[in-house]
Amino acid sequence: MGYRELIEALRSEGEEKIRAIRQEAETEAKALRTKAAREIERIRAEHDQEQSKAVADVAGEVLSEAAACARAIRLRAEQELSDRMARLARASIAQLRTDQYAETFAALVRELPQHPWAVARVNPADADMAKTHFPGAEIVPDGTIIGGLEVSDRDGKIRVVNTFETRLERSWPKILPGLIRELEKSVETEHEDRQRNQI
Repeated sequence: MGYRELIEALRSEGEEKIRAIRQEAETEAKALRTKAAREIERIRAEHDQEQSKAVADVAGEVLSEAAACARAIRLRAEQELSDRMARLARASIAQLRTDQYAETFAALVRELPQHPWAVARVNPADADMAKTHFPGAEIVPDGTIIGGLEVSDRDGKIRVVNTFETRLERSWPKILPGLIRELEKSVETEHEDRQRNQI
């Protein structure tokens, strides 16, 4: 599975969650605005013209509080979405072990600095490949590694981790904003289409 397929898988998994999150945030914001409007009307009814400044101040505070609550809900929803997408991405990286995985493994080995590596940790299925790339090294099968490798010198002072998992972890902060933007655009387009169809 390539980068595009991974993005598509994340998009399809995330679209439903983002719709639900957006609906929850919209519903909560609407309820907060309704509550704020009722509170403003109650305050206005209790005070006369001379106290209009006090009413405006309180209305501003109520609306500010409602906006802060709506922001907090949105931030919480975005964090939940981010966590869910990260879990989906981690679960999907095993699909990168395609027929061309041997080439991918070799490319990851070529990225390593030149050094007499003494230990190579790899997925158990990659032990034979690792032996060909590191003939004098100790090959340690590690079931927690999905793809790629981790190498070190004999005493472990120099260590390089070039696994699928660490590559995803390092690039995730750069990938996530684009994924969220794409999902939001997709959901907005779908929302607009539904509104047009209702007219």
